Amino acid sequence: MNVRALGKADLAEVAQYLTDPRLAGLTGLSGDHGLPLSVDEISDGVEKWRTGEPGFVQVIEVEGVPAGHVRCGWWWDAFTPWIEVVVRPERRTLGHGTAACQWALRYLFENTPAHVVHASTPDWNHDGVRFAERLGFERAGGLRRVGIRDGRFFDSIEFELLRARWEELDAVDR
Repeated sequence: MNVRALGKADLAEVAQYLTDPRLAGLTGLSGDHGLPLSVDEISDGVEKWRTGEPGFVQVIEVEGVPAGHVRCGWWWDAFTPWIEVVVRPERRTLGHGTAACQWALRYLFENTPAHVVHASTPDWNHDGVRFAERLGFERAGGLRRVGIRDGRFFDSIEFELLRARWEELDAVDR
């Protein structure tokens, strides 16, 4: 597995895996409200990641093919960046997302003034909740009724990983 910058040549492949209906509501794209997005909507959104907001997008590459991505940004405050990890459904549970997230956390805590890293996931994404908690993120609250899935409102669960907690976990891993 390799983590590298998202390039223009990756756009079609990333857009292709983000069209997978199993990722609806989990892509991190603006406008992803749980319904599958068109290839054009996805391509436009991924290009904005590559050229727009402060932060970075890294491709999780396995055997020369993008298996997912890790994206980090910090809106207006570099002290409190956020992170998201998306892995192709057929590549989940193989450790790629964990390795990419750990790489990104190390980068953020060692190279930026971040004192906390935020993440969020819909409450129906039980795998995402377990993933965040396994990496040391703690629940920090949530947002009520952020969308509708299967005819019912759902909430967003917000997570945070404080620098001091990351340093404790990192010391154990070394």
